[in-house]
Amino acid sequence: MFIEAHRRYYSFSFCPGYWDFIKLQFNQQESTSIVKVYNEIVRNVDALSSWVKTELSRGDFIGTADDASIAQEYTRVSSWVLSSSQYMQHAKENFLATDAADPWLCAFAVVRGATVVTVETAAPQSKSRVKLPDVLDAFGVPYIGVADYLDHQRARFVLSLD
Repeated sequence: MFIEAHRRYYSFSFCPGYWDFIKLQFNQQESTSIVKVYNEIVRNVDALSSWVKTELSRGDFIGTADDASIAQEYTRVSSWVLSSSQYMQHAKENFLATDAADPWLCAFAVVRGATVVTVETAAPQSKSRVKLPDVLDAFGVPYIGVADYLDHQRARFVLSLD
C-alpha cells in the first residue's frame, strides 16, 4: 500500500491521486496501519518518507507493542514462523527482525479482525523468504491486493496531461 506502490505503481510524479486517496482513507479512518510500517517508511530518505512525515503523522499509525493482546498474538506468529521446518533460518530471521513490520501487521490484523492490503502474493513453497500472505493464511487473516482494494473502495484516478 505504501513502499512498493511508491516504488513501482503509483509514483508521486504521475499518480498523485493515489496518495490523495490514501490520505483521505486515513483521515476518514477507512484505512489504517501500524507504527512499525511508519518506521519502515521513514527510515528511508525518499519522496515517500517525506510525504508520510508531512501528510500523515506517526500518530496516524497505530502502536502495537503496548497492546497486550497484539503482543500475545505476535508471540504466536513468531512461534509459528520459528517452528516451521519449511523456511531457511535466514528467512525466519529476516521476517522476524526487530524492525520488521510484517509479523506485527499479522498480529494486529488477527486481533482487530482486519483485512491486510498488500502487493505480495502467496508463495507456499518458498523456503528462502517468509511471505506475508502465507503467514496471514496460516492465521486465517484475509488480505487483498492494492488494485482490488482500490476497486472495492471505488477509487477513481482521472487522466490529466499538464
